[in-house]
Amino acid sequence: MDKTLSVLGKNIQLSFNEHKIKLVNDEQLESLVASNPETSTDTLVTAIKNEFKQAIGRDINISNSSMAVEIWGHIYTENFLTVIKSLPMFGLIDGLAEKLREHCEIIDMGESGHDSNRFVWDSLSSFKSTIANFLPKKS
Repeated sequence: MDKTLSVLGKNIQLSFNEHKIKLVNDEQLESLVASNPETSTDTLVTAIKNEFKQAIGRDINISNSSMAVEIWGHIYTENFLTVIKSLPMFGLIDGLAEKLREHCEIIDMGESGHDSNRFVWDSLSSFKSTIANFLPKKS
């Protein structure tokens, strides 16, 4: 089910199935998160989870902190890889960087048992506020 969710004036593209949420990692999402990463991401996660519950009829079993850290991981990894890929000395790893960058275009957040890397984001979720302090902020 494809949806557009308006959050803090940004149009966020996403889709749902029974155990997953797919979020499009685009300029709208990056712009939403950029000014105040922790607060805006918390607002986004709440909106996504409310939309999921309305569409699927139950809460998704992913913690808010785990979902937030996963969103940041995808947004900022894509930016880093885009920069690395543009440097001539990394020409040998262009293919790998491009593959990883493409993987970041859709943020695929699934419940345990339906997402092979959920444990990574769950493990990092206890460091959410610390991670947020290191994220770049645009004024």
